[in-house]
Amino acid sequence: ASTFKIANTIIALETKVMDNDSSLLLWDGKKRDFKEWEKNLTLREAFQASCVPCFQYIAQKIGVERMNAYLEKINYPPMVVNDSTLTDFWLRGPSRITAFQQIAFLEKLKTKKLPIADKTYEEILRIMVIEQTTSHALYGKTGWSYQESNNNGWFVGFIDKHNKTYYFALNVEPKDASELTKFIPGRKQAILEVLTIMNIL
Repeated sequence: ASTFKIANTIIALETKVMDNDSSLLLWDGKKRDFKEWEKNLTLREAFQASCVPCFQYIAQKIGVERMNAYLEKINYPPMVVNDSTLTDFWLRGPSRITAFQQIAFLEKLKTKKLPIADKTYEEILRIMVIEQTTSHALYGKTGWSYQESNNNGWFVGFIDKHNKTYYFALNVEPKDASELTKFIPGRKQAILEVLTIMNIL
């Protein structure tokens, strides 16, 4: 789901589709699923707001050939990317990723083991940061996909504290697909509670 925005952003920066975290994505004036998407957004704002139309536009600008080439280059788990799936392969269809694959990718990102430019590393970390204090820095991305009555939620990322890095990847489904008021914030809340219990937060 929207955790793919991490890889999508990296590829957008590497291909120069987007220059930096302040690159502007213009709203076309059409109604969108959420009010916060109905305005011009910087790349960082689009990432934080999880603006699906923004990243569908980015995927189109990258194109099938470059998307597949860069996914292979950064050793991302296999995705089914072709002309018919380019703008939604991370939301529906046969593409899959596991929690452990998420962790492996995040670890390569954090330890600079991906074959990408230093500037890209700097930009993606600036885009991913959720919370920064004198004691820790929290980076991550939520995700939510839904097909008919099937809802699937993610929260992946890492936290830096006292020169140590702790990685996390949560994948959950709601108990009741008709009642999602707790499910949506619960993705992040569950991880934050665990980090607190572990005395990391």
